[in-house]
Amino acid sequence: TGFYRQLSRYSSAFALCADIALLTLGGALKRKEMLSARFGDILSELYLLSAALKRWQDEGRQKEDLPALEWCMASGFKTIENRFAEILANL
Repeated sequence: TGFYRQLSRYSSAFALCADIALLTLGGALKRKEMLSARFGDILSELYLLSAALKRWQDEGRQKEDLPALEWCMASGFKTIENRFAEILANL
């Protein structure tokens, strides 16, 4: 599946956006609660999605579990994309 590749892309995008936010805002990032909360949301989704992939992998990549995994990944990716859009709108 392409889930690993997509998760890796979002992880790289998260690191880039976090670096840019820190460079442009510096210590003011702490006071921008909406922005830091969005970064936290993305980080949480990345963690949950990687845990879902790991569990699916550890349990032998069961075919019958794939639809649930696909739903989890699609839902998580949508949340990540929405949070990135909100972050970029704030910057």
